[in-house]
Amino acid sequence: MNQSPHNLDVLCHLLGAPAQVYGIARTTVHAIETEDTATALFEWASGIQGMLHVSTAESGIKERLEIVGTNGSLTLTPGNLEVNGFAQDIRQFFVETDEIYSGPKIEPLTVTLPQSSGDHTAVYTNFHAAITQKQPLLIDGTQARMSLELANAITLSSHLGKPV
Repeated sequence: MNQSPHNLDVLCHLLGAPAQVYGIARTTVHAIETEDTATALFEWASGIQGMLHVSTAESGIKERLEIVGTNGSLTLTPGNLEVNGFAQDIRQFFVETDEIYSGPKIEPLTVTLPQSSGDHTAVYTNFHAAITQKQPLLIDGTQARMSLELANAITLSSHLGKPV
């Protein structure tokens, strides 16, 4: 929970909460009362699989979130979003190709994001406007709770040594 609450927020916002989690969390380098490294494997109810690795005990690795689907991929890094489409759905591609270790042609896509700082000030401004002007919250409590529950599941799984 100490290392990646915002990463978990983005993951849950884009994909929803996974149905099953297997986590390993350790304090490997820092003299702190919480983990400094966590790795988790996820499975969603639809069968989609994912993984997470976060650490403040490593250096030189660029922070990123990657999602690969059947029709394309996205890579989110600090200040950048790269989106690629596949020329052919990979499920059909692998049925038709003899090159089983290749992939369909990748086509970069242009994505325009709305202007937003996305920083804490923007969140507090939205919260204030929700109270004083009855504007909708950007993220409600139910949505925000998903990442807390996911962090708790990673921690519990690590403690139990089995999926939860």
